[in-house]
Amino acid sequence: TPAAAGTDTAVACLTTANCARCDTVLLTVLTLPTVDAGADFNVCVDGSATNLLGSPAGGAWSGTGVNGTPPYTFDPGLAGVGVWALTYTWTDASGCTNSDVLTVTVDPLPTADAGPDTTLCDEPVPYALGGLPAPGVWTFDQQGTGATLAGTQYTPNGTGTDVLVYTYTDASGCTATDLVSIAVVAPVVPNAGPDDSLCVSANR
Repeated sequence: TPAAAGTDTAVACLTTANCARCDTVLLTVLTLPTVDAGADFNVCVDGSATNLLGSPAGGAWSGTGVNGTPPYTFDPGLAGVGVWALTYTWTDASGCTNSDVLTVTVDPLPTADAGPDTTLCDEPVPYALGGLPAPGVWTFDQQGTGATLAGTQYTPNGTGTDVLVYTYTDASGCTATDLVSIAVVAPVVPNAGPDDSLCVSANR
């Protein structure tokens, strides 16, 4: 087993009938190629497939979530949440093979909660939206009224139904969304009946 690259000489001798014959062979131990699988990275489980580009080019990738043929990609949805070791193997023109390992961390998606659907009166009174976890971002998904949205404040303007989407992004950069429906109805107009006149002693 060669310990290092270089050149060695091996001598083989055979003795028969007190006659020795020897031969010399030159052994060249080649240096393994330098292989680089690239930098480790994180990806969300719903992310798109990532191209795998090892160096030198032309090698083969293997591991969980890797497609079987070039061009090689890593699919986080196929691999699933977890930490995965991907191996890049390359063979040079002399037939020497080396490999390098790339670690991919697939992060789970967070859970977003926009809260329960609600009904509001058509009055210009700001309504505080309470999405969790906070902070998140509120936007219109379907706008059926003239309501306005400023940060976490929803202000009705006209009857109808609005659908809002709450988007939360965690520290890993993974995103989750949730929808909430807000129905805006016209205020009920109270009717106390017609005006009346009463005598001070009258019972009604």
